[in-house]
Amino acid sequence: MTRKLGPTPRTFPRSGGQGPITLPPGIELWIELIGLSHHPKYWTQPGKTEAESAISEFRPERWLPQLGDTTMFKPYNGSYIPFSIGTRACIGKKFAQVEFTAIMIGLFREMSVEFDSCGGRKTLDEARREYLAEMRKLATVITLRPSGGMPGLKWVRRRRRRG
Repeated sequence: MTRKLGPTPRTFPRSGGQGPITLPPGIELWIELIGLSHHPKYWTQPGKTEAESAISEFRPERWLPQLGDTTMFKPYNGSYIPFSIGTRACIGKKFAQVEFTAIMIGLFREMSVEFDSCGGRKTLDEARREYLAEMRKLATVITLRPSGGMPGLKWVRRRRRRG
């Protein structure tokens, strides 16, 4: 996300009792969205170490309440902004979220996703490691996508359960 500052200097507050930062006119300010959405300061779960939080791994269970706790994990406000934030946020955000949900419901009704072992040439653990290594090479374009293509996943038609 980039924002070109106008013709007057802009002053931004800082936390921790430090003085504000003033940027001169014409300075471009970039926020590294991938770094922000993987920063341990914002994504380490309460009561866990950075390693236990496994920030870069796909772990949907991180959002679920823990045993004996009814609160869900909520990251720091502003630490996950795939559609930007504020008055310049993406006007298609809600539409994209509803469309994504509808498509995923349709897909997962009929299909499941598994690691591709390439016809048995790799173990599932090797396929998983390869996939996670590729996911660490994400690149921001207009949308987030793997820089080297989407490796190691396949769609598998679900079997109908009888009875």
